[in-house]
Amino acid sequence: PANLTTIYYKGYSTPYIHYKVSGQSWTAVPGVKMDASNEVSGYTHKYTIILGASTYANVCFNNGSGTWDSRNGANYKFNAGTYTYSNGTMTKIG
Repeated sequence: PANLTTIYYKGYSTPYIHYKVSGQSWTAVPGVKMDASNEVSGYTHKYTIILGASTYANVCFNNGSGTWDSRNGANYKFNAGTYTYSNGTMTKIG
């Protein structure tokens, strides 16, 4: 199976995910627009990161217009798996 991180997101109405997989470069600012999704109740968007040989990705979120959620510059570390994310809280669901 592929080495993936899937994040179900609730927050900005048009969220972008800006991320860096270990050994690679950060996505270009503002990142990648997240896909609309209603697969997980209460979460509005999702995005899957292909980790390749890495075990995690460093992630932050923004609204595409300069407002960032980056844990005060520390970013969020998502290991392989499936998560929900809202307002600074990451919960592994799979």
